[in-house]
Amino acid sequence: MSAKPKDIQNNLKALKDFINEIEGYARDMSDEQNYLWRDIPTSKIMKFISSYKVSTHNVRTQDIQAYISQEKFEYFDVAIMANKRDYYGVEKLSTTLNVNKKMRSASIDNEIITLSGETIRYKKEEELIGLDKSKILSILKTDSPRIKSLEYRKFRDKPLLIVYVLDIKIDNKDNFPHTVITYGIDFPLKVEDYTKESYIVNKPWLEENGYL
Repeated sequence: MSAKPKDIQNNLKALKDFINEIEGYARDMSDEQNYLWRDIPTSKIMKFISSYKVSTHNVRTQDIQAYISQEKFEYFDVAIMANKRDYYGVEKLSTTLNVNKKMRSASIDNEIITLSGETIRYKKEEELIGLDKSKILSILKTDSPRIKSLEYRKFRDKPLLIVYVLDIKIDNKDNFPHTVITYGIDFPLKVEDYTKESYIVNKPWLEENGYL
């Protein structure tokens, strides 16, 4: 993420503008932990991504947009991580939407923010946002923590945009004076994305990888 104050302020404004555009769409109230919208037109997601400023070392925005266009996704689900279990300050994103910020430690080098500790994405509970958990578990036959989060993307029929609102500490010392916005996209995992090779595995391997 860019550590330039101008970029950080721009990204917060880009998120607020995005929220104003999608607030008219019905929210899915079944998600009690986050703010979730269904079936947001891809054009609105592309506009947000275009407005979001990244550092030159990040994945190029054009690459993300090219993939979205290539796959012809018509709609996205959108989740704003509300962080309702912790409290590190509130960011007002619109007249009706206040989000509790999540605290993360980070370092800054060459005007790039690098988050420390656990990865911010690919947690199981986040991969399950917007999915029918009971249906997935009935198919996978297990709720084992060994199930890789990537497995859940097989059940997604449209991409999920996840937005994080962060309050960061630099090197565990000083509070960064700006609210930091970052985002990730969970794309559906297609059958052809799987490798075609066949392997013979033993029972310990199956147990270690959550298949038993």
